[in-house]
Amino acid sequence: MFTKKFFITFTISTLFFANSFANQTTDTIIMIAPEKFRYNEQAASTNKFQTKLDVGNLPMKEFRNMVAKLKKHGINVITLNNKQGADTPDAVFPNNWFSTIKNPSGKRSLVVYPMYDKNRQQEKQTSNVIAALEKHGTKINEVIDYSDAEHKGIALEGTGSMILDRENKIVYASISKRTDKNLLLKFANDFGFDPVIFTSYDLGKQPVYHTNVIMSVGSNFAVLCTECILDQTEREKVLSKLKSTGKEVIHINQKQVKNMAGNIIELKNSKQKSKIVMSQRAFEAFTNKQLATIKQYGDVINVQIPTIETVGGGSARCMIAEIF
Repeated sequence: MFTKKFFITFTISTLFFANSFANQTTDTIIMIAPEKFRYNEQAASTNKFQTKLDVGNLPMKEFRNMVAKLKKHGINVITLNNKQGADTPDAVFPNNWFSTIKNPSGKRSLVVYPMYDKNRQQEKQTSNVIAALEKHGTKINEVIDYSDAEHKGIALEGTGSMILDRENKIVYASISKRTDKNLLLKFANDFGFDPVIFTSYDLGKQPVYHTNVIMSVGSNFAVLCTECILDQTEREKVLSKLKSTGKEVIHINQKQVKNMAGNIIELKNSKQKSKIVMSQRAFEAFTNKQLATIKQYGDVINVQIPTIETVGGGSARCMIAEIF
């Protein structure tokens, strides 16, 4: 039985963690080149956004152009090559296997996540990420690795599976084969996040593979496809939590989801000015009214990545691993 002293200490500590200042956006990201990019047959069973096409050298061209454009807008982009000796067609989406979290004391954790597909499990290059960050003056204090769950067929694919509201310590997650509920709850407990759990479905009534294709949370706004959340109670729970934290919700539909309008991300540049990154396809999917609302919260950076998003089934947000 817990003592009263322990309960008081735990409560104060938890409240401190939950209410401590945290940035929702960052000016530093890691991107990994699509050197071995192709249609990933293993991932296709759960990612219905993929289309099988020959890619040639187009993915590398799209990647380089995106990196150059982000840098031009003042974002610090650290680029890495693929892990040597590994067959990693989806390595261009690094946000699925790692993220960084900084606690109130300034301690920075590199969190490594279990992946669903065997060839995606090979993407992990933790030591290379740590070395690249240290070269740029960012120290990792500890590594929290949940990869052992892969041996049990359990996956929790980083900020693809989880939408983190870092300022309010909330994690939104749609449950699927790539987003295990129990491991999500462990993550939330380990890092002091309040979990908001739901299930979302595509037009074929199959679970959406990653939460970040239907949802994005910025500093003051959120993009969400409520049409994908069929359960009314779950839908209202998500909306209520977003509104309670002061987010303006921009509602998108299933067609816009298919065109990657949910897969956007708010960053900031070296001058702390908000930049909202999305693909050209997503940009064209938004209505003029929706874009006008988004632009109230930052400058839009639209990037041309048609091959990567069509064949890989992920878009601009998936290509970006934020560093906090």
